[in-house]
Amino acid sequence: MRSRPHQDVLVVGAGPVGMTAALLCADRHLTVRIIDAASATARHGYSSILHARTLDVLGEAGMADDLRDAGLAFRDIVLHESGEPVAHLTPPSPAPFALAIGQDVLEGMLLRQLARRGVQVEWSHRLSSLSVRDPRVEVVIEELPPPPSNATALPRPTRTLTDHASFVIGADGHDSTVRRLLQMAQTSAGLPEVFAFLDLQVDSELPRELHIELAVPTLCLPLDSHRCRWSFLVPSTSPHDLSRHKARAEDAPCSAQASVFDRPLALRLLAERAPWFRPVPTSLRWSAAARFDRRLVTSFGKGRCWLAGDAAHLASPLGSQSVNLGIAEVDALVSRIVRGVRGKEALGSLASFDRDRLRVSRSMLGVAPLLASSDRTPGWARRQLSRVVCSLPASGDDILRLLAPLGFVRAD
Repeated sequence: MRSRPHQDVLVVGAGPVGMTAALLCADRHLTVRIIDAASATARHGYSSILHARTLDVLGEAGMADDLRDAGLAFRDIVLHESGEPVAHLTPPSPAPFALAIGQDVLEGMLLRQLARRGVQVEWSHRLSSLSVRDPRVEVVIEELPPPPSNATALPRPTRTLTDHASFVIGADGHDSTVRRLLQMAQTSAGLPEVFAFLDLQVDSELPRELHIELAVPTLCLPLDSHRCRWSFLVPSTSPHDLSRHKARAEDAPCSAQASVFDRPLALRLLAERAPWFRPVPTSLRWSAAARFDRRLVTSFGKGRCWLAGDAAHLASPLGSQSVNLGIAEVDALVSRIVRGVRGKEALGSLASFDRDRLRVSRSMLGVAPLLASSDRTPGWARRQLSRVVCSLPASGDDILRLLAPLGFVRAD
């Protein structure tokens, strides 16, 4: 068993939330190590929208130009109920309200930004144990061999390393090892939902608008001028059969994911859910289906160990809420960690992070009300408020600004 020098922060998980956490640590002059049990980045991901607040965080980290060049910015959001448009939302700010970008593209950008700061993601490194020994956390990390093509069991480590960090950030996804090792409980925020995802090439140019159907949750997001991502809530008699596994960059193309839905089924779904959609699909670029639980931890952490992103909460994928909340979480968390490492803030003050993030997450999951209607709120908006809140690419005050024209006010 080998040991390494102590660092300020160990980040577990190298998705968008974990890599952003490591990037912010490096920019704020903390020593950081980032590990992931997978062997490479995701080749496809379910999240494809960055919110305005997320764009601010990544822009401050030097990614504004890259994001503008690689993503598709949009400001207009059209809400539908049962196929009929019921509202056209345009944020008051002239800046893009959200950005459509593939998760694989975003992760590639984050990897390059980390490399420029001398930080490398250590792939195929799995967290095995964790124990707090103030003033640091002791962890055991297993280095894994390359995955065989037909693996059916967990790989056996080639070696084991001990490490120490002042703080640990668990951004390791819905099946979080950090959450399990910390024995943090989760509560249900609703029944599981199954979503189908279709990336379609179409025959005509797409407007830069996000379309959301509320009656049977559906979202249409343009990814570029002739390609769009559709997300459909679908019925399932056996939701537990669907995995949240994501294909990785080194994987061979997965026929099970690539052909989950054929073109005729895609056309039928479009006719049923989006009769207003005029472009004709010419090819089905990618499809998948996955179960999404609705859960929230009872605490984001304590002292030197904290959770962020899917490790802490699971939500509907329509507004890409969980990943965007996760990036806001690590931004706030790293700021507090900086003060803790430099002796300017006691560990106990991190409790405010826990309270703040639980409050925001509860509102986004519909556990606690975020908005209240007024006498100016139309009937359809009262009926669909919970769906609107979880589907919009925004959170907190941004949602309030978007929905103020519909008569919504902040809930007491």
